[in-house]
Amino acid sequence: MGLKGIADTPARVLIIDTPESLEQIAPVLVESGFEILTYGSANDIRACLRRKECDVILADVEFAETLGMDILAETAGPEGHIPTVVASAKPTLGKVLNAWNRAASFFLKKPLEPERTTNLLKDAVDNKRFYEQVVGQIEELEKENGRLNRERENSAQATEQFDTFERIAKSIASSLDLDEVLKEILVSISNATHFDRVVLSLIDWDQKLEEAVMATGIPEDRYESQLAEKVWPLTDEKIAPWAEQVFHRKLKYFAKGEFGNGETAQKAARLYPGPMAKIPLVVKDVVVGTITVDNHESHRPITEDNTALLERFSEYAGIAIMNAKLYMRAVEAQEELKAAHAKLIEAERLKTIERMVATVNHEINNPLCSILLSAQMLEKMFFEGDESVKRKAKSIVENADRIASIVSKLENIQRVASQPADAGNDMFDLDELMNRSGS
Repeated sequence: MGLKGIADTPARVLIIDTPESLEQIAPVLVESGFEILTYGSANDIRACLRRKECDVILADVEFAETLGMDILAETAGPEGHIPTVVASAKPTLGKVLNAWNRAASFFLKKPLEPERTTNLLKDAVDNKRFYEQVVGQIEELEKENGRLNRERENSAQATEQFDTFERIAKSIASSLDLDEVLKEILVSISNATHFDRVVLSLIDWDQKLEEAVMATGIPEDRYESQLAEKVWPLTDEKIAPWAEQVFHRKLKYFAKGEFGNGETAQKAARLYPGPMAKIPLVVKDVVVGTITVDNHESHRPITEDNTALLERFSEYAGIAIMNAKLYMRAVEAQEELKAAHAKLIEAERLKTIERMVATVNHEINNPLCSILLSAQMLEKMFFEGDESVKRKAKSIVENADRIASIVSKLENIQRVASQPADAGNDMFDLDELMNRSGS
């Protein structure tokens, strides 16, 4: 960026000198293109300097002192000084040094030489305007640098937001575990924003509750207790103060520690004493969760700009939560299907056992009745006969009765409870099995 040329507008010179000197030098300066400014009092001169009406000053030191004013000191200021050409009819080393120390640009000895005086004033004006242009360009460069810095910051913020979106998208694609998805969303929010606390809540529309599940910015020793407190009803007289705005209108909610009257409002004021905002996570017009941010310690204000990023990926976060919930429901349904299938197999097994028991009963009872009848007849035949034969006949009857009792127990079994096999013992207690299964 090149420097601008010296302006063509006439330079204004403030002359502080005697009327005689003014009459001598003024026509020469006017002819050279200068505009002459003169004032008769120190106050008028000071007003001219304050308003920066002149481009250069031509001052006689002795005459300025008679006005009771140190002209050189008046020209200095935070934005630079007005170039001053100091003249003196009786210059001394002290006057010259004093002039330079008070920022005089040039020093002339009277009587003034018109050509030299004109050239010095032109040089002073050119230097001043050149300096002003340099300062102006520096200011423009600073503004441009500020603009570039803001663009860089915006670009960095946009990159950070893109990274956040990418993290959310990856969490949707790579994980269907609800806890992992919630943690990923919370980490993404914490990395991309700067709030004292961030609380992630899920909505249970069956129970009509908003329940906090994860958070950042809460001390570890109070983490569980604070999360447990952040449960808000969506109906009845204890409804949360933000319910209408967030759950019905599906819009952001802002508060500054004041939530109105009532028990629930007082609870909200206690839990969120500083600036806070609540953003709904909406999927297909259904609020599945909320992101609550607050500055309860720093009390920094929370504005629309602060929460713009949260709004932008709230839909992504909502989709991630909905996908994880659907996956969990699918897993639960699969487990229920497995359990139902297992019950069906068990029922078929029991029916098979029942059919087998019925067949065994039939096949055993027929010969058993014949054996028992024959043994009873033998026992009667030898009632007064051979005692050894009588004992054997009695033993046959007893064992036949025992077999009949076992068969009778089998007939009463309606269902058999499955249990792990005992590798050390292949036998089981039929009485115990029948008692467990029910008669």
